[in-house]
Amino acid sequence: MQEAFHKERWINTHSVYQVSVIDALMQGVMEGVISVKELLRRGDFGIGTFEGLGGELIVWGDKAYNCRDDGTVVEVAPEEKVSFAQVTYFDRFAPLHRVEGIGSTEELEQKLSAWTLEDPNIIYAVKGHVDGAEVELRSIGRQHKPYPTLVEASKEQKIFRHSGVSGSVFGFLFPKFMMNVNIPFWHFHFLADDCSCGGHLLDMKADSMNLQVYPIFEHVIRLPEGKSFSRIRLCDTGEMEKAMKDVEG
Repeated sequence: MQEAFHKERWINTHSVYQVSVIDALMQGVMEGVISVKELLRRGDFGIGTFEGLGGELIVWGDKAYNCRDDGTVVEVAPEEKVSFAQVTYFDRFAPLHRVEGIGSTEELEQKLSAWTLEDPNIIYAVKGHVDGAEVELRSIGRQHKPYPTLVEASKEQKIFRHSGVSGSVFGFLFPKFMMNVNIPFWHFHFLADDCSCGGHLLDMKADSMNLQVYPIFEHVIRLPEGKSFSRIRLCDTGEMEKAMKDVEG
């Protein structure tokens, strides 16, 4: 019985549930796919965005937060719709590490490679905590039909800079062979401990970070329904990575 319990916990914490695919979002498929209430049944740790974009989504514990384009952070109502997200049950038993001297998000990615280079063909989740950091965050406001592409929408992004902030970094790394499914490089969101700020993490400086990073081996996708998704042409990878880097920063 106990062995079965541990096996189930391991599977749940090493599986990711994804809403929609990044290729669809890039092409303007921004309709809501599932509710926040349903998303919270699938995991307690994650990131994403809402119907029509409408802010940056962070899932932590039994709550979902919207980091809005006016710089505020609000807890999200259960009926709100999600257009793109990835959630997992965070493995709190993952080893805790400490990294020093983070001068940028690029340096953070380099430090994280100590845990990801050995096997670049799987998914990774990371949660880190910093004190007194400098962060550069962005959020994109709600778009309206007919929805633009994500590249077009990102031109209206709002950028916020904060100093002396303590908070958590939430991130995922998907392998390159999943380029049309999800972002094929580290994707970070940030939430201050007091929820005074949050959003997509563009840059960060911190003296140190305590972090947990672990591999994910199972991946489930909930695809959108409707004509906006069925009519687009997926799997054209030619400019996909460049476009995503332009959007994600």
